[in-house]
Amino acid sequence: MHPCHYPIPKLTIALICGIFLSFYVSLEIDILLIVLGVTFCFGLFFHFKTPIYKSIISSYFLLLLFVVLGVFISQLHHPKAQKNHYSYFLKKEKASNLLLSITKEMSPTKYNYRYIAKILEINQQKSSGIILMEASKDSTDPTHNVDDLLFLKTQLSPISPPKNPHGFDYKKFLERKGVFHKISMHQNTNYITRKGKKSINGMASFVRNFIAKKIDKLNVNSTAKAFLKAFYLGKRGEITDEIKTDYKNSGVIHILALSGLHVGILLKILEFLLYPVARTKQGKKIRGILIIMILWAFAFVTGLSPSIVRAVTMFSCFALAAD
Repeated sequence: MHPCHYPIPKLTIALICGIFLSFYVSLEIDILLIVLGVTFCFGLFFHFKTPIYKSIISSYFLLLLFVVLGVFISQLHHPKAQKNHYSYFLKKEKASNLLLSITKEMSPTKYNYRYIAKILEINQQKSSGIILMEASKDSTDPTHNVDDLLFLKTQLSPISPPKNPHGFDYKKFLERKGVFHKISMHQNTNYITRKGKKSINGMASFVRNFIAKKIDKLNVNSTAKAFLKAFYLGKRGEITDEIKTDYKNSGVIHILALSGLHVGILLKILEFLLYPVARTKQGKKIRGILIIMILWAFAFVTGLSPSIVRAVTMFSCFALAAD
């Protein structure tokens, strides 16, 4: 039987179409539940009718059901589907009292450090949602750390759309990640910082910054330091635009982004270096365990990005199968 004749691929495609459709169609959760119920009832009705209805119409209703299910799942996981999302407590054109927890350190720009922060409270209301936080580099205050708690009063600004036609829409890119507003912190911004509860991301960020400081102390030029941070820590912010342009024109810009390629190279290097261990008694098992530990340590130091975690998981399985 041809693979297209199986129901699972068809239903999977319908579900994926529904997820993509949710990017362009926004409906209330209650309405989607009603549509789901009606579609399901019609599908059952025609399923128990004559064979011609059962084979044709009920099949179309089943596909429609999975399309609507894809839209429903996507909308259900949309940040604004939460009733306590911070956007429902915003005061138009007024500053808001915020309690933030920094969850991620992003690549800095030429003038700003950038972070992703979770809003815990807004105007004394417990809330959810994340925002982009920009801190000016000309500030005399030290940079912020992941898991830090910030108390401040400021106005949330929407993300700016692209200034040039057909340019990269950074606003839409962030919206798909659940980021709809940003705050800018300058020298005159008053805030209070407290240490929050340590998380895995916070510990990974601490180790990454510690290694970055050790790299800064090396007796090498700034370009070499930038490449070391990019390849070992995933920090590409210090690589100059000229070098990035050269790599882009050469078609090898992907080398600067940590991915499965780098994990695979690290795996082969470790297998070569630990080959003597494999010659001993129970050496293959010991080598496999050591490789897995080092790979996950690398993933931890680089910030546990999805691409690295996915690659390390797969190569860990390969290491176990090989040994």
